[in-house]
Amino acid sequence: MKLDKKHESFLTMENLFFSEIIFKNPNHTDSMDLEIDLDADVKVDQSSNVITKIKLNIISEKDDDFFISITAVGKFKISEVDFVPNDVKQKIVKNNTIAILFPYIRSQVTLLTSQPNFKSFVFPVVNINSIFESEDD
Repeated sequence: MKLDKKHESFLTMENLFFSEIIFKNPNHTDSMDLEIDLDADVKVDQSSNVITKIKLNIISEKDDDFFISITAVGKFKISEVDFVPNDVKQKIVKNNTIAILFPYIRSQVTLLTSQPNFKSFVFPVVNINSIFESEDD
């Protein structure tokens, strides 16, 4: 298959950073009974700039002292395309920006929890868009 202009995405990532990373484990717990809270916010401005924030909180159900909070921010740009209706474009932008950022959060969780004397937590592969679609319903 030959790739040409029509195969290029109308969405490009311009920047990615972690605006907040908190890791607290003062009692040195290794409990894997975890409560996970995930939130995403996607904003598109008039200039076709997109800012997507994903915040992940992980809290031990057994030990209130264990806490991880990670916020990733991605800045994206939407190119003008005539062949995609606006409502479809908005859904693609939301789904794709969240899906692009989520692996970075997964990786950061693994990095934080792979310290000595701690049971490493590998965040499972999930269908991230289905999580947020159920919230939209």
